[in-house]
Amino acid sequence: MWAAAWMSKLSPFTTSTWGRWDTGNYLSIAEGGYTFESCVGVANRTPDDMCGNAGWFPGYPYAMRFVHLFGVAYDDAGRLLAVAAFVGALLLLWFAVLRHRPPGQALTGMALAAVFPGSIYYGAIFPISFVILSSLAALVLIGRERFWLAGLCGAVATVSYTSGIVIATAAIVPLCTPALGSWRRRVGGALALGGVPTLAYGLVLLNFHRAVGHWDAAFQVQAGYRFTAALPTTTLTDRIRELVTGEGLRWVAMQTAVVLVLVVLTVIVSIRCWPRWGLIERSTVVVSGFWWLLPLFIGGDLSRYRAESLLFPLLIVVSHAGRRTTQVAAALSAVAALVAFQMARSFFDYLII
Repeated sequence: MWAAAWMSKLSPFTTSTWGRWDTGNYLSIAEGGYTFESCVGVANRTPDDMCGNAGWFPGYPYAMRFVHLFGVAYDDAGRLLAVAAFVGALLLLWFAVLRHRPPGQALTGMALAAVFPGSIYYGAIFPISFVILSSLAALVLIGRERFWLAGLCGAVATVSYTSGIVIATAAIVPLCTPALGSWRRRVGGALALGGVPTLAYGLVLLNFHRAVGHWDAAFQVQAGYRFTAALPTTTLTDRIRELVTGEGLRWVAMQTAVVLVLVVLTVIVSIRCWPRWGLIERSTVVVSGFWWLLPLFIGGDLSRYRAESLLFPLLIVVSHAGRRTTQVAAALSAVAALVAFQMARSFFDYLII
């Protein structure tokens, strides 16, 4: 990331280097609260569209506001929180998961973690690292059958990012795991995993109503981006076509290709290991599957490359790869490093948002 910043003639030690596009919305929420107004005079919007920063969730900017109480500038607080959350995610991945795997699998997992698709956003002034840390913590706690604590971690992901609520899909796993015991225990676990993040989502909507008078403000703002329904096969085909023809940003398409290989590896490992897996691995497959598929169903100018960064927990599954699959994953980490560098260049050059 530092090398990419230098190549773009930017200093990696300057906080503003790590802020782009949506960063301004998070900073404005932290500094002055939410805004919600007509898009009159805004390019590419109609007067009936609604604009403002109410399309972005409050967890991350409110955390920035808290850090600011200690005399830290808002942008510095955002950068500090993002980096701290990513370091926390790396530590949690290693100590809770990878160090218990054979050395080859563990080191391959950490190599991929360092250059995971979309990794530029882990240290940028965005809430992505908040989501990966909280979702990873939730998955680890699910593996230890601490369902209520896992639900609370899922709530952090939910209030931090629009698609954070996907963590609630982990509720499927205890319901489908007879080995947990009685149906009451299984239903209780599912309620904790699904109910607490859902309650947190409801509190976010109530906060929008309190702040701007509309509980659905986020939906109204996002509606202005004209997202449409799409078939996942169509979305993937379009990306592969861009990779072949060079239309659009080729490195964005290359990142999607790396993610697709990771998903294929996950399917292969899951088929082989599913019968002997515990709750953490099964929950990871379910949640990551939804996180991968959901953006593929949405057409329009969606930043899928940023959504792909949320698939970080897949490393829990990849760490179970056999020798040959691990070799493929190791080779993939070299390709992912090149892609991560080029995506960072695109970020610093304002080519991606």
